[in-house]
Amino acid sequence: MYNLFFTDYALWFSGPALLGTAFLLLRFLLLSVGGGLDVEGGDDVGIDHHAHGTDGLKLFSVQTVIAFFMGFGWAGLIAYRGLEWGVPASIGVGAGGGFFMMWLMAFLLRAAMELQSSGNVETRDVIGLEGTVSIAVPAQGQGAGQVTVVIGEKQRNYRAVSADEPLARSTRVRVLAVNGDNSLTVARA
Repeated sequence: MYNLFFTDYALWFSGPALLGTAFLLLRFLLLSVGGGLDVEGGDDVGIDHHAHGTDGLKLFSVQTVIAFFMGFGWAGLIAYRGLEWGVPASIGVGAGGGFFMMWLMAFLLRAAMELQSSGNVETRDVIGLEGTVSIAVPAQGQGAGQVTVVIGEKQRNYRAVSADEPLARSTRVRVLAVNGDNSLTVARA
């Protein structure tokens, strides 16, 4: 087994193949358990994520580059060891396999993203609705808390500032305005 993967030029193919496969499996494992490596950042408290969707899925992403190395390695190793081709031909086959895997990964990710609904809600649609304080909201100008508002049959949490008095947890409030930072201005209902 060692001779198959790690002797002479085979290492130049088995290295990317094994590393690419390991990173891709780790990436999918993290995504499946909810960890993931979110590079977009931001919390989900009152932020309107219009940037999500298929626009961000390009040919060059972390997943597609990992897929390239995996495809390059395995295709090159098959050509070098399995078909006993020379190094230049194996590099060509590996590059072809890598670019195919890169394209396939981009295609599959784009298709998967089109299957899910965004669930985005326009923040301005909460104006006039009532909600409940989930984290106490200090008096006007003294900080922010959090409120829970049901909109479109979905419960949403938003950062909130008070229009006047402090608001304790579980207090019913009415949304008066949406601020520039997507926080809500609320008052006792």
